[in-house]
Amino acid sequence: MIAGSFNIILIILVLLILLLIVIIKMYNQKKRLVTIQSDLKQEIENRQRVERVLTDLARQSLDSSTKETFFNDCLINLANLFSAKYAFIGLFANQNKNRIKTFAVLAGNDFVDNFEYSLKNTPCQDVINLEVELISCNAAEKYPHDEMLIQMGIESYFGAPLIAPNGKMMGLVSVMDEKSLYPDENLAPILQIFANRIAIEMQRKQEEEELHAMANQLSFQASHDSLTGLINRKEFEQRMLQVHESAVKQQAQHGLCYMDLDQFKIVNDTCGHMAGDELLKQLSINLKHATRSSDTLARLGGDEFGVIFYDCPINTSESLAEKLLNEVKDFRFSWKDKVFEIGVSIGLVPIDEHSLNVYDLLKAADSACYVAKDLGRNRIHIYSEDDKDIADRKGDLDWVTKIKHAIVEDRFILYRQPISSIKDENSPKKHYEILVRMLDEKGQILPPGSFIQTAERYNLIYELDCLVISKCFSFISKYYSKEEFGQCNQLLYSINLSGQSLSNKKMATFIEDKLSEYNINPYIICFEITETSAISNFTQALNFINSMKKIGCCFALDDFGTGVCSYAYLKNIPVNYLKIDGNFIKELSNEEMNKAIIESMVNIAGILQISTIAEWVEDKNQLDILKQLGVDLIQGYYIGKPEPLPELKKH
Repeated sequence: MIAGSFNIILIILVLLILLLIVIIKMYNQKKRLVTIQSDLKQEIENRQRVERVLTDLARQSLDSSTKETFFNDCLINLANLFSAKYAFIGLFANQNKNRIKTFAVLAGNDFVDNFEYSLKNTPCQDVINLEVELISCNAAEKYPHDEMLIQMGIESYFGAPLIAPNGKMMGLVSVMDEKSLYPDENLAPILQIFANRIAIEMQRKQEEEELHAMANQLSFQASHDSLTGLINRKEFEQRMLQVHESAVKQQAQHGLCYMDLDQFKIVNDTCGHMAGDELLKQLSINLKHATRSSDTLARLGGDEFGVIFYDCPINTSESLAEKLLNEVKDFRFSWKDKVFEIGVSIGLVPIDEHSLNVYDLLKAADSACYVAKDLGRNRIHIYSEDDKDIADRKGDLDWVTKIKHAIVEDRFILYRQPISSIKDENSPKKHYEILVRMLDEKGQILPPGSFIQTAERYNLIYELDCLVISKCFSFISKYYSKEEFGQCNQLLYSINLSGQSLSNKKMATFIEDKLSEYNINPYIICFEITETSAISNFTQALNFINSMKKIGCCFALDDFGTGVCSYAYLKNIPVNYLKIDGNFIKELSNEEMNKAIIESMVNIAGILQISTIAEWVEDKNQLDILKQLGVDLIQGYYIGKPEPLPELKKH
């Protein structure tokens, strides 16, 4: 009985134990299920947060309207993603990449001022070394030398490098907090995704800024003079249009000042163009200081400047121009061991409601400027319609237009006048001087006296000299046989060169190219230069003569005797012919002084082994006297008038 009861009790105990085990297992299973559900919920929340952040990033990439806030939005999303207080974007502050300057800084809910710091001994340095930092705790302890990290009490730090699509490392993006953070391990690649996207946008921004800067630079270069930094002629004329419009529509009064430097060429000729350029740069600064901030100062080209005086009548404009005149007077330019003083001629024109157009205003200012130059330089001349000097100047400008059109339309024709030997049997049998004439629009022939001086004054003479050389060489190559112009003692053509051509470095190369093009023997070409141009451009003239004589050309010194230093310079100029000025020939029969002067010229030329040519010989009496005086060759109406070049003949 007792044994049966014990068995029953034992069975009940076993059943209770089994039931307890089942209950415990069910409890543990439920507990695990709750934990799994909690973990799953947390993971779902993390994934949803990451998804939202990535969605925002994608939206930012596509929505152009957020470009200005793109970087700030990225920092806000990153801070939310890591549940961090601080986030910043930092770019390299120097070429050594050892300092960072922040581009955007988020602190709590606000964006704060940017700052700069050294990378040394910071977690940022490890990020730059391509070690993506994920420090969940004790960040300040790990980097004890990072003062900023310690002062802020940073515990957690997360960072990734900014590497642009072109492979260039630009800086880094970082997230920090004062508390320990243990983000999901999947957030590390998300941080790098953000870094890559920020780098892409940063590269785009920098390229956009570079393009904008380049556009600004091109715009500046298009409207400004590269040497002085002042606005150029094109921009000046644009502003003139605006000024003229305000004068006509609003009855405003302005002044136009046109300035041309005096004696500037001396600096170029003496010290070279580098010195001239430096003078212009220094003077431009002084002129800028001497003008009002409201006025416009421009370099119009070469040594010419223009100023627009805004909102002032002509008397005020004159006072302002006087200030510029004195500024140039007081200016001293030093170059090596030389000091130069220059002046300026100024033309002043009122701009009011009666002014015609910009072209006429500039033309009037230019005319007034050159009248100031003609009246003695270093002065101001105010334009007025009834000014006789201005009227004469307008006539010059009309001639400039005529000359330019004649060059373009090929309306310059060549004449030749013979030169004959009266003493030397070895002189060329056919010796001519080339002379130039211009045909007007009606076909009438104009003598050189009507256009040569204007061409020289307005820098057209070099182009005209080149035209004459080309035409002469072309004629010789087609008119004469190779045998005729191959013998240097049979043929000689003299061509006049201006002082401007002598000082132009391109002329020697031009002549050599044309000699080669037309297959001309240099020994049959003589270049005539005036005594005045040779002396005033002595160094350039000497260099040119020597270079041309090396290839076989010869030279004649024209109008000899008109200068005051003739003999002093003659011994240093290696010419072949001395052309005695015609004024000594005209009254030769009755002027004993002229005979004595010519005789002295012949004696000096003989010592230097230079042949003499007498110009303007018009009768036999003059010829006989010149023979007695020992002149070698003569030229004038007595032996032949200038005639057009003969028609070309075929060989």
